Amino acid sequence: LDVTVAQRLEFADALAKFRNAQTFSQIPLLLLLLQVSGVVAFYIVVLTALARERQTQEIAVYRSRGANTAQLLGLTMIEGLLLTLPAVLAGPFLAERAVAALGHSSAFQEITGGAGLPVSRSEDAFLLAAAGGVLALGAMLLPALSIVRRAIVATKHEQARPKQRGWFQRYYLDLALVLLAALLVWQLKRRGSVFDPDSVGGWEADPLLLLSPMVITAAVAASVLRLYPPILRLLTKLSRPIRGTALILGVGRAGRDPGTTARLILLVSTAVAVGTFAASYAPT
Repeated sequence: LDVTVAQRLEFADALAKFRNAQTFSQIPLLLLLLQVSGVVAFYIVVLTALARERQTQEIAVYRSRGANTAQLLGLTMIEGLLLTLPAVLAGPFLAERAVAALGHSSAFQEITGGAGLPVSRSEDAFLLAAAGGVLALGAMLLPALSIVRRAIVATKHEQARPKQRGWFQRYYLDLALVLLAALLVWQLKRRGSVFDPDSVGGWEADPLLLLSPMVITAAVAASVLRLYPPILRLLTKLSRPIRGTALILGVGRAGRDPGTTARLILLVSTAVAVGTFAASYAPT
């Protein structure tokens, strides 16, 4: 083939440079996807908690009127199927249109010339949509499983005296998450990058450091959940001398049951954190 040793070495160097460039180009997208996955997971947790609070009173009333466990679970299953089946069927088609519409944005205008992005719909899209539907259905059924055996007296007692701390705070797992985030920040400052130049085969990304933005966001969220109730109780005490019942009752209610408002605040905060991270990471 008339190929010299020097040409072979140049070809090997070109392959190594291409492999490193490919690794560097994939990391920003992977970081952003990890952040979005964390927000989606937290969104599912928030929806599950809100669904549990909404279903508690209703299921307790049905329970007091003679409904058994199978009937209550069947009612929740039918409600979940009516919501998830249309979403699973229409999701791939809507996603195809949404991805194609990105070609009209300024980020892809130089590549597409203002036209839509070419999109092909495969069977994997429907499989992923079905997996998302099963996950959403599970998020609706899991709260029902925990409250179908609860009497209406226990439900009223829990509504009158909400739990101040969940199991995540009782076992100090939030503090452990904060320590893990601090360790990852220290590791990033010491190394200066998520890449490991000493790995076998060239530059490789450290999987643990890739998760650091999501872990740091989760640690901040856990800290807010721990500090939010004491701050609200302090505001309740400070607002007592103020005239007017609206402020006192509003702050007092939020301080007695801070879970709902704290979860919504964290959901918005994590979404803003992902957007801020994407905007700050884009110039790099």
